[in-house]
Amino acid sequence: MHNFSPPKYTKIRHDNEEKNQTAEISDNNQKTETEARKMKEYKVSKEIKQLKEKRFRKNSVANQLGANWRTIDRYWDMGIEEYE
Repeated sequence: MHNFSPPKYTKIRHDNEEKNQTAEISDNNQKTETEARKMKEYKVSKEIKQLKEKRFRKNSVANQLGANWRTIDRYWDMGIEEYE
């Protein structure tokens, strides 16, 4: 009896396919994370704009949103159109 084992290049090909699939999944996750971050930033900037229109000060907005004043400062003069 002769035991037959598949050629070694088959294993290498499968390893490369797994790496490619892992890279694709990683790219998709990265896109999803980026989209989620942008949505969160958009919501925060919109809330800041609304509170600014109600004549709140930057420190009050920071306290109300639980954000650092530097974050509020970053979005303070940024318009929604600018953000998009």
